[in-house]
Amino acid sequence: MFKYTTVPDHLPSAHRAYSEWNGDNFIKMAAEISVDVKAYIEMILARKEYPEQLYKSCMGVLALGKRHGNDRLIDACRLGLKVGAVNYTFIKNALNNRTERLWMEDAVETALPEHGNIRGNDEILSNK
Repeated sequence: MFKYTTVPDHLPSAHRAYSEWNGDNFIKMAAEISVDVKAYIEMILARKEYPEQLYKSCMGVLALGKRHGNDRLIDACRLGLKVGAVNYTFIKNALNNRTERLWMEDAVETALPEHGNIRGNDEILSNK
């Protein structure tokens, strides 16, 4: 019966710009940065949420590349893809905390340093 309608010419310019966004544009912008950023944006868009919210997340992720540099954004997206954390906040926090390089094997699998105050199984077994 009755439905809401929107006449694009009646919208403020900022809202008109939002209404023209679509997932393909974000994928295209991300692909210009790297395949990892493109894959990350595709994962965001694959979530079942309101498109406008997804578009804001995509725009936020891409804007972080301008603020922190595309190389760091690529590393943050690789980390997000590796751990399955696909949202704007994860990327923002990884860049702000400088943890975006944790996706690299060497950074993830570092052993604890040898230390005289670390107890192990030998001490536990010898006390029995």
